[in-house]
Amino acid sequence: MRVLGKMLVFISFLSLFLFTNTYAYADDPVKMRNMCISFASRHPSGDWYDANGNLVYSIHHGYINGARIIDAYECVGGNPGGAVVTILEATGPRSIRMSWVKHEVVATSYNREYIAPYLKIYDLNNKRKLINTYYYRPGSHDKY
Repeated sequence: MRVLGKMLVFISFLSLFLFTNTYAYADDPVKMRNMCISFASRHPSGDWYDANGNLVYSIHHGYINGARIIDAYECVGGNPGGAVVTILEATGPRSIRMSWVKHEVVATSYNREYIAPYLKIYDLNNKRKLINTYYYRPGSHDKY
């Protein structure tokens, strides 16, 4: 009887951890979506140029090239980071899968290596298919 009682207490204790939601915001999809939109507009903020020096993406204050960010999902990381964002253009909504690195310094046991900031745009259907890479010009960024 004592063994059965201890077993029931153990199972009850274990079920608390298995069936408890540890993420407070996971129950509120609107809050999670808003956090992801804020994240995706804040971290890669700035002006991004192609290899020829042409301005391609301007990300500032919740807008990409003047189009408002209306949705974001699959947000990961911070710096480096990535997300799929949906912007509202004049022709309608358009989704962009992107990843970025801004001002990254990698310290190894031997030296410190600077990684040039970049913004990579990927195919929406194939996460591994890189469409293009854009570069960040210092002095053209928002503070975040």
